[in-house]
Amino acid sequence: MTLSPELFDNVSEVTRIDSVAVDAFSDLPRVLGKIASFRDKDHLFLIALGPAGTILASKLAKLGEQAIDVGHISDSFETVFQGAEWPEKKPLTR
Repeated sequence: MTLSPELFDNVSEVTRIDSVAVDAFSDLPRVLGKIASFRDKDHLFLIALGPAGTILASKLAKLGEQAIDVGHISDSFETVFQGAEWPEKKPLTR
């Protein structure tokens, strides 16, 4: 996910946790472990992790955390307003 300034220039802090490009379900335990260190702060988790993102958002909600599965929001913004390629047509990053 690209942190487009037009969408994210008003956030006070960003911490990014990247996952794997293929089979992100298998990486959820590691991601949840990393997230655990942020759970004592006031924050909102934005998730862009494909189908695994929906599962992650659900797990975080059950822990009392606020999370939004934003999917391709940055890429879609760039497609509409900057003429970028459709997110689904971008090459897979490994």
